[in-house]
Amino acid sequence: MRYRPEIDGLRAVAVLPVILFHAGTPGFGGGFVGVDVFFVVSGYLITSILVADLQGGRFSILTFYERRARRILPALMLTLALSLPVAVAWMTPAQLADFAKALVATGVFASNVLFWMESGYFARAAELNPLLHTWSLAVEEQFYLLFPPLLWLLWRLPRRWLRPALWALAAASFALCQWLMRADASAAFYLAPARGWELLAGALCALAARPGPRAAAPLAALGLGLILAGIALIGPRTPFPSTWALLPVLGTVLVILGAGPGNAAGRLLATRPLVAIGLISYSAYLLHQPILAFARLRSGTTLSEPAMLGLALASLPLAWLSWRFVEAPFRGRVPRLLPDQALLLSVSAASLAAVVGLGLGGHVARGWWHERFPRIAAIERAAAPADPELTCSFGQRIDPEAAAACLARAGPRAAVLLGDSHAAAIAEAFHAEARARGLVPVSFHHNGCFPVPGFVRLPLEDRRHRSCERFKRTAFAALEEAGGPVVVMTRWALNLESRHFDNGLGGREQGRPVEIAAIAADGDPARDADLALVAEHRLRALAARHALLLIGPFPEAGWNVPELVAGRLRRGVEVERLGTGKDRFRERNARVHALFAALSPSPRIGVVEIASLFCESAPDGLCLNYDHGRLYYRDDDHPTAIAARMIATRALDALDARRQAAR
Repeated sequence: MRYRPEIDGLRAVAVLPVILFHAGTPGFGGGFVGVDVFFVVSGYLITSILVADLQGGRFSILTFYERRARRILPALMLTLALSLPVAVAWMTPAQLADFAKALVATGVFASNVLFWMESGYFARAAELNPLLHTWSLAVEEQFYLLFPPLLWLLWRLPRRWLRPALWALAAASFALCQWLMRADASAAFYLAPARGWELLAGALCALAARPGPRAAAPLAALGLGLILAGIALIGPRTPFPSTWALLPVLGTVLVILGAGPGNAAGRLLATRPLVAIGLISYSAYLLHQPILAFARLRSGTTLSEPAMLGLALASLPLAWLSWRFVEAPFRGRVPRLLPDQALLLSVSAASLAAVVGLGLGGHVARGWWHERFPRIAAIERAAAPADPELTCSFGQRIDPEAAAACLARAGPRAAVLLGDSHAAAIAEAFHAEARARGLVPVSFHHNGCFPVPGFVRLPLEDRRHRSCERFKRTAFAALEEAGGPVVVMTRWALNLESRHFDNGLGGREQGRPVEIAAIAADGDPARDADLALVAEHRLRALAARHALLLIGPFPEAGWNVPELVAGRLRRGVEVERLGTGKDRFRERNARVHALFAALSPSPRIGVVEIASLFCESAPDGLCLNYDHGRLYYRDDDHPTAIAARMIATRALDALDARRQAAR
């Protein structure tokens, strides 16, 4: 096919926003849509080549996969080869185990499936995963495992069926994507069937007639505008890939069809700087994420924006070296390296097998790493979440009959715990301590679910919202049978502030933005409502039916405490204590404490203060995260078993006191 420099320029428009997004550069919160641009461009280029081969009678599956291997594997193998020794030198055993899993998944082009399976509530921060970006390569390779044979079959049918068949497949994939956005948004993001419509959009471009010069210019300009609008308007809070994905996808389609030397958009994209970046875009995409992730892992804290930007830009000269000395020798009409097809495919298979073998070896070596670093092993054991089989402990799906039976058996001796993942974190300790006091524990907990009626987590389309609402309805109905106060533990500050915690010491909590809203009288979210005031009214109404004992805020850390401590120990840095400022805790929880002060006069509502268990008495003291071997946090905000026992004991002391006062 004829070389189009504007397509390389389009690759630059795709890769630069992705790199800047991963670096946390302000103004590029929607930079991840560059991956969607890549998908469309890839579908267009590959289909153009396949159609040319089919028309010329030279189509060959082996030749196609040889070209894919020459395009994909050299730079990928370089990236993995550079990442592996850094991972071994800098990562803790737990991080290495995750890296090893990612190596295996990358070697079989299934990392998108791995990251989808691990995208749950307690998934490690994406920013620290050096191989996270390989999910898009996996999507493409899974698509190209099926697409060439399918195109070959369709080519043998009457030609008029080809475009309608691809349109039908694209429509089905798009419909699946939109359905999954409601059923499982992570699946919609990571899995190839939900992303296939984007590659098929590019394939349809390859089969479409390009417009004439008069129409091409405005179409190309509009397309470029749509891509830039997607980068500007889409952000981490945007449900994606929803219909919002149409912005970058349709924009790319219009640029491919319309851009050329005869119009401004084509000339802009064909400028030498953009073409140069486009040529190295694949290597830049591969190299930037390990650079950023390892820098974050090494520092243990949040790096400054200028530092991250500098690291991101440093990936470009490295990408040029990769393109010049690794990519280029394997490509071209007469490749300089491994020109024989059979040898190239054999070496490719052996290389992928070696990657898988190294990953599997990493799993086997985890015990050896723990023996070598016993203090780190102790930290990781303390941070491991407990998942005990507790009697009368109900998670996201509550069996109403079983819950009613538990509460009926407990009667007036019930010790009821309600909350989110923080309640789940103390559930084992709460049950054990309650039984030791002759009480009958019953607990209800749902990750990420604010356990107060009339609040929703946005977007409403997210399945977690629907699951949370179902949980609250069932739990509150079951609690009608409760014979005593209900102990409530939740992450108050996050729910009332709708923003993650920054401890001011380099610990800035990572993760998807959280947006909590109150439900207005008309049933719609009231985004501008005073959440603390609404919570006060809703808790008073709830207390009219159930006496409440509210566990106060557990101080947030802002950084992943076990990873930070283990990382420092891994580098030979002694760690005796780690904490965040007490003043920062007070500032973060000002609205929470004001809410509790307003509620405390109510005889039906009690407050259990727990911060003093972890915060020093000095006014300028620390809220301790780690103290001489005692680990209080298993991530950046959830208590470990040690901290959970301290919290549960204080909560049940308060519950006993209320019971005594009521006699």
